[in-house]
Amino acid sequence: MYRYNFQPVYTFESIPGFRLIVYGDYKCWDPVPEKVSQLLQIGKPDILLYDPSADKILLGVEETAAVPTGNQSLQRLERVWFAAESRIPFVYLIGEYGLHPDGGVRRSSIWPVYLALKLSSQHRVPSVTLFYGSAEQPEQYSVGSGLEQLSKLASIYIQEWLGDTKTDEKAEMLRSIFLRMTQFVRSQYKEIADLLPGRDSLTSREMIDFMVQRVCA
Repeated sequence: MYRYNFQPVYTFESIPGFRLIVYGDYKCWDPVPEKVSQLLQIGKPDILLYDPSADKILLGVEETAAVPTGNQSLQRLERVWFAAESRIPFVYLIGEYGLHPDGGVRRSSIWPVYLALKLSSQHRVPSVTLFYGSAEQPEQYSVGSGLEQLSKLASIYIQEWLGDTKTDEKAEMLRSIFLRMTQFVRSQYKEIADLLPGRDSLTSREMIDFMVQRVCA
């Protein structure tokens, strides 16, 4: 349904009384919740799932159509970092490949992914990078698993918050995501950095199990 004939409001037959109200811009929140306001002082994530009754941010999402390469890869990372420091689960959805103005195809930098792995371990809260597109179909949101994983992860966190524990399902999903992230870093770090701390541990079963244990504890 649409409130005021323009604001999307979603209800669910399986969860009586639960509603998802969509705000198009943070300026539309009146008043802006203090926890949301604090997060916005550092950067503006594209999506925040927020429960006003508990004053809690359930999940933050950043999405970009500009594939992060070179110095550009450092943009937006302040919101990834601050969400982790604030212990807010965070998803960064990026294109794995992007079209360059010269007509060539560029692959995304390792730095957003490497940072997310470090933040997950340090702050014990999921900070994950999901990918869309491919070398053959760069910048195509319908290609790859990123959007589907984002939808599933958001669903798990919402259901978990409502009391429907999804511990095993969440752990297995995060294990798959962390493995994909570490494989991505391992596949091209030699082209970007001569020194990469922890590179020999990436993709090991022990490393992935450690990451999942840290964020699910």
